[in-house]
Amino acid sequence: MGDGVAMRLNIGHMFWILMGLAVAAMLLAPANFAAPVRTAASSTLTPVAWPVRKVFGLGQRRLAVNTPETPATSAGGKPMNADDEMRELRIELATVTQQLEDLKRLNADRNQLGQLRQRCTPADVLSADPGGRQAITVRLAGATPGEARDRLAVLNGSGLIGRVEGVARDVLRVRLVVDSGFAVQGTIGRFIENDGTVAFQKLNTPLPLVQGVAGRLVIRNISLKEATDSGITEGDWVVLSDPEWDPGVQGLKIGQVRRIRPYPLSPLFAEIDLTPSAVPGTLKQVMVLTR
Repeated sequence: MGDGVAMRLNIGHMFWILMGLAVAAMLLAPANFAAPVRTAASSTLTPVAWPVRKVFGLGQRRLAVNTPETPATSAGGKPMNADDEMRELRIELATVTQQLEDLKRLNADRNQLGQLRQRCTPADVLSADPGGRQAITVRLAGATPGEARDRLAVLNGSGLIGRVEGVARDVLRVRLVVDSGFAVQGTIGRFIENDGTVAFQKLNTPLPLVQGVAGRLVIRNISLKEATDSGITEGDWVVLSDPEWDPGVQGLKIGQVRRIRPYPLSPLFAEIDLTPSAVPGTLKQVMVLTR
């Protein structure tokens, strides 16, 4: 029992002796001598390394000794305090979270294409057309030679966006469906859900010609009587049905009926306004049918 008490006393004495030497080295010895003493103390008495480091830290701040750690700085090069660092971390976390949400949305959008996704190459939207037309420029992601070419269909999970009309290596100019003079044939109908499955129910109308008119999407080749007799109403959809386009994109949504009225220049015909299935101004990435 006496030996155990003596051992505890010896360990206690050793601790305080080393602590005393450490403090003396910090306060009395030159700054360049303090670092070796700190290293020796830490390695000699590992179980008490944490309090020794704390004491040395206090001594270093008192003596203004430089530490290996570089203080965090702002974008302007000024040192940041703890509040500034937390604010920066929150901003970075919010940015990463938003990027993850964007990736989730893009992936969900692509999944809506089903098997057609395997034939498409993603393309990042770079900018709107500087010439004032309804067009965008996109860059194909990892395109192989020969994939980028004119007249390719451009789409996303919402439907048809436009067609490639201009190629410069991996940068494509895409003419949007709402551009003046753009024309494509379609079919008018509505989507009916039955027992968990959704099917397109075609209406008995003449083949509509969907035209882009200065940012709008309209149908003007159906008479008012034909529109009334077939039961076209707001909320109906127009899907692609045009033999000049790839068979894989037939049935893609083009736009949804927003308004039906007499065509001012020819009152016997209807002017059917459509809301484009994919709103051009919100596009960040599209899919190009390259295969």
